[in-house]
Amino acid sequence: MTKQIFSTFKVLLLAVVFSFGINYVLGAWTNPTASPPYGNVDPPINAGTIEQEKTGGVRLATDSTAKVGIGIGITTPLTKKLEVLGDILVNGITVGKGGGSANTNTAVGVNTLNVSGATGVANTAVGASALAGNTNGNYNTATGVSALYYNTTGSNNTANGSNSLRDNTTGSLNTANGASALAANTTGNYNTATGISALYYNTTGSNNTANGVFSLYSNITGYSNVANGARALFSNTTGNYNTANGVSALYSNTTGANSTAVGYRALYANTTGFGNTATGDNALANSSSGSYNTANGTFALITNTTGYNNTASGYNALFANTSGFNNTAFGHRTLESTTNGSGNTAIGQGALTNNTLGTNNTAIGSGAGPSITYPSLTNTTAIGNGAIVTTSNEMRLGNASVTAVRTSGTVYVNGVALTSDSRLKENVVDYKHGLDFITKLRPVSYNLITDVTRKPHNGFIAQEVEAIDVPFYGVSKPQSKDDYYSLSYSDFIAPLVNAVKELKQENDKLKTSNDDLRARLEKLEARIK
Repeated sequence: MTKQIFSTFKVLLLAVVFSFGINYVLGAWTNPTASPPYGNVDPPINAGTIEQEKTGGVRLATDSTAKVGIGIGITTPLTKKLEVLGDILVNGITVGKGGGSANTNTAVGVNTLNVSGATGVANTAVGASALAGNTNGNYNTATGVSALYYNTTGSNNTANGSNSLRDNTTGSLNTANGASALAANTTGNYNTATGISALYYNTTGSNNTANGVFSLYSNITGYSNVANGARALFSNTTGNYNTANGVSALYSNTTGANSTAVGYRALYANTTGFGNTATGDNALANSSSGSYNTANGTFALITNTTGYNNTASGYNALFANTSGFNNTAFGHRTLESTTNGSGNTAIGQGALTNNTLGTNNTAIGSGAGPSITYPSLTNTTAIGNGAIVTTSNEMRLGNASVTAVRTSGTVYVNGVALTSDSRLKENVVDYKHGLDFITKLRPVSYNLITDVTRKPHNGFIAQEVEAIDVPFYGVSKPQSKDDYYSLSYSDFIAPLVNAVKELKQENDKLKTSNDDLRARLEKLEARIK
């Protein structure tokens, strides 16, 4: 009996344990909705609410017709392999569309497009805090830490680089490429900055273009400026309509406007000067407040500080000018030594190069102008290669090698002085001819064919003078088939002087003869009485 009771108890106990095991298995295991490939996996993945861990790999069906996928926050991921509702956090980095609801936004990075409920569309933010404060701005692209950080409603901006367009709020249509480019811009529009800290301090200035490290770095409200080159227009704050191309071109400009600088350090020191144009290495480099200057060439007007209305074209042209004005220099080293002389014009290599303080001088030709001995002449004109003036109010045509000056018109002068210095002459002999030459001349009156006024003139025919068989050196023969005969009328003076001397001699003889006759007549008259 006891043995039978024990057996029955044993059977009941086994039944209870079996029942308990069945219930445990049924509670922890739910058959997969579809059999995984190659049979079940261990441990299984099921549809229960209990947290599970998969130690092996998970592979979805590769058949393109299979409607299978993984959904996070979504119940029917039937069209994508992986579908997530909402942004995801990957190793602390947010990836998604940001705080707004627009499906056209892209946000990658911590705190990117972070404003909840923002309505801006078509924005792209990549980098920690990029476009962090954007609310209603559209079509912005920010790449880099804190790029377009404070932007709220500004649209169509592009910022590439950490802190680029960082402070922008409502400014639109700006492009910043480089760390801290346009960093301080708030409401400025249509700006382009390429390079580290380009247009860094710009706030409300618009229509500026800066290409190069620190170009237009200090600009605040200046507009319509163009800077190409490292530190070009670096100090500009409120100046407008300036163009700087070259490293440190217009570097010191602050409020100066309408200036153009092309070349290394061109217009470097300009601060408030306006309307200047400098092209060339260090052209107008030291000009500070001078205006309306034009310098083309390396070191042209390099020393100018306050001079204005100057034009220099050529290496070292107007090199030493500081405060001189209304000067024009064209050519290598023209007006090179002028410091504050004004109203000078020099054309040709080295023209007026020795002038320092002289004013209102004109030199045309290589080396034309005063010598180094006369640096401060006034109102001189030197025309021709090596034409040298030595006194103020003097004009010089050509150098000592020039033997003729020709014109088809009339030269009007108040006086003529011909150089006749013995130091310039050699082989000096007496000229013997006088009346024998003068008496054979045929004076004529005539009209010049080219003179439309038909004004009559007096003179001689050069061919007739040449035909006289007496030595005379005032006839210039044609040097080519297109040239003409000419006469040096000053050369007629010598035979005329000799003719006067000959006549005087004859007159003296006649006078002596007359005196003798008069004496004899007086004696006869005395005898008769």
